[in-house]
Amino acid sequence: MCAADTSFSRPLRILHLAPLNTAGVPYTFLKAERALGYESRLITFTKHPFHFDEDICLNLPFITTPGLHTLKKLLKSRSISSNDDISQIPPVRRCNRFEKHLFRLRDRVWSRKITNFLNTFDMNSFDLYQLDGGAGLYHDSRIIKQLSKEGKTIICMYLGSDLRMRGIIPEINGISSCNFTVEYDHIDLYPGICHVPFPFDFSDFHFSAADNEKTPVIIGHAPSKRSNKGSDYILKVLQQLQKFYSFEICLIENQPHWKALELKSQCSLFIDQISDLGYGINAVESMAMGIPTFSNLMQRFKESYPNAPIVEVTFDDLKEKLIPYIKSPEMRLSVGKASREWVRQVHDAVNVIQEIHGIVAHCVTDKGKK
Repeated sequence: MCAADTSFSRPLRILHLAPLNTAGVPYTFLKAERALGYESRLITFTKHPFHFDEDICLNLPFITTPGLHTLKKLLKSRSISSNDDISQIPPVRRCNRFEKHLFRLRDRVWSRKITNFLNTFDMNSFDLYQLDGGAGLYHDSRIIKQLSKEGKTIICMYLGSDLRMRGIIPEINGISSCNFTVEYDHIDLYPGICHVPFPFDFSDFHFSAADNEKTPVIIGHAPSKRSNKGSDYILKVLQQLQKFYSFEICLIENQPHWKALELKSQCSLFIDQISDLGYGINAVESMAMGIPTFSNLMQRFKESYPNAPIVEVTFDDLKEKLIPYIKSPEMRLSVGKASREWVRQVHDAVNVIQEIHGIVAHCVTDKGKK
């Protein structure tokens, strides 16, 4: 567990830096901080393909460019160092010479746009810099390293594949006062990292599952990437069940976030995933709508929240776990209400922010004593 102080002693000016507004989480941090009276800004490098809200977006190229991920994988496969240890804990970003050349070219392309922006934006005027994704504007982290030299407080918040796939960036990890994650599997990937729940803003979410008598039942699933969610197997099970029970399948895929939420609100039941990574923001959204939600759960989560009203499912029991909820509107209503209240208690964004800032205050105080 990470020790926490109470709070910072005065209102903060907080700057978030994020390659993308991943799952809307960085922007949720922003809104909660503003609700607490902080002056908070979010700079994203480019727009998220699902059109989450933005604050300041630099619209930098070569982040979500089609084919770029394939090119990077090809370059990596051409030159893999024999010193690379893929089991290293925590994982560390490593680049072969082809990748380094690619990133240097990208930084040159970005440089003029970033410089023009910094001429109009006072980057040095903030008290706390939160790197949502653990990365700076440039590949060589020059801006973040300069901020650290000036005594600024820098923290990292890992949101998913940033730590799993890329790993920490050593020059940033070495100057980060605290490291946080919203993902339970990161606790094993990075011993000592501070886990906090996904921050969630209830203001636009209403109890959508009140009419649980409606027919047919609608079962939703919303994969961002099917292979990560076990989607093909989920759809196979649902199609098998349709031979015996009357319900519709709502597959929410490649939609803007607002449209995905609209479709999700019409569901009676929602399946997040059956892979190994546990529930995510998709599940939090459906639970906030009062929709009974099914997901695989990580052991650490079950130990922390043994009474969480998420219906735990695996490849082996998904079908049998779904059947009672398809048949019983009373079960759907009861679990839906409990789900919404649990999300309110555990995932409230303001509470999550206060927990983070308490931990940061403690870390900064300890650092000052050394």
